[in-house]
Amino acid sequence: MTGNFVHNEPQDEKVDIMVPGVVQGGESESKQFIDSLSNGAVDKTVLMQELLRGLLENNEIVLEKKGRKGVNPAPLGLIGFGMTTVLLNLHNASLFELGSVVPAMGLSIGGPLQILVGLLEYFNGNAFGATAFMSYGAFWLSLVALWLLPQGDDHPHVWMTTKPFIGFYLLLWGLYTLCMTVVTFLKLNRMMQTLFTTLTVLYFLLAAGNFAENATVLKVAGWEGIFCGLVALYIAFAEILQDNLGYPVLPLFHVKRD
Repeated sequence: MTGNFVHNEPQDEKVDIMVPGVVQGGESESKQFIDSLSNGAVDKTVLMQELLRGLLENNEIVLEKKGRKGVNPAPLGLIGFGMTTVLLNLHNASLFELGSVVPAMGLSIGGPLQILVGLLEYFNGNAFGATAFMSYGAFWLSLVALWLLPQGDDHPHVWMTTKPFIGFYLLLWGLYTLCMTVVTFLKLNRMMQTLFTTLTVLYFLLAAGNFAENATVLKVAGWEGIFCGLVALYIAFAEILQDNLGYPVLPLFHVKRD
């Protein structure tokens, strides 16, 4: 961020004065300046204006050089995505029952946190990041709603969702993620390409498992989803280290493009 200073002094009051520290000069200029002060040849009001002008111009140059480093919100969203994805797929891999931990994470860092990060990416001008984080945050909110909405004969307005219908739900998300994967291969690094590729495969496996009501396919999807979540966490910590240290520590395998 650069400092902007506007000066509105009338043109007839602007004079050229050699001020040490503002306009660099040798010993002769400094001596002339001191003599002019002693003799009263320089108006003190004009002198103060020139001193302030010089200081403000110097400060503006410093601010332009330093600027203000923007904060990268993506690691926070990736941590939220990665943790919830790993926990959900521990259940899909039949390692744990679907307890209250997964819905609780979905209602906190899986949904709202990712949407918040998406908004921050939007204001940073990152269309891909904004679209990805806000959409997958919305996915988590919808998934938790599927679990928590009343279902059964005593609630006739909300019928029990069948597995084939959940399969269509997951298939649509898989097609959307496939489109996002294509974008990663056009502009992002190899690790981000790996993340979206594995996420696409995860959605398609979960859709197939629900269509066929096949527990084995769902278990395979669970293990694949655990890997997908770990990739997201890897990218998050790689970006955190690079942002704080100023140089890459964990490789993201950037692709050189013309």
